[in-house]
Amino acid sequence: MGTYTLLNKMKQIAANPEIAICGERFAGHVIGENLGCILSESNVKTMRKLREVFVARHTNGHVDESDLNTYLLRIKPTDGRITGHSTKYVDRYYDVNFASKTAV
Repeated sequence: MGTYTLLNKMKQIAANPEIAICGERFAGHVIGENLGCILSESNVKTMRKLREVFVARHTNGHVDESDLNTYLLRIKPTDGRITGHSTKYVDRYYDVNFASKTAV
């Protein structure tokens, strides 16, 4: 994902790459890794793929690819909990360990 390197979140990730994330039916932990400027040679292939997959985000002004402070942030999931549809507060969920590729 593209992000602005001067934001506090990027400074915090540099100090401690363990990040908590959550969404509608998922909460968990990831390891954040700064992959550098999106314009660097090492990110050409990745950016080509990201532009295709996230075309709406890249074409509506959310990502300024001409800014040298726009960096790629890789997130690698470590663990999390997925809840079932409409059962967010019921005991139906899966605890996922991405390292061992298991869910219970």
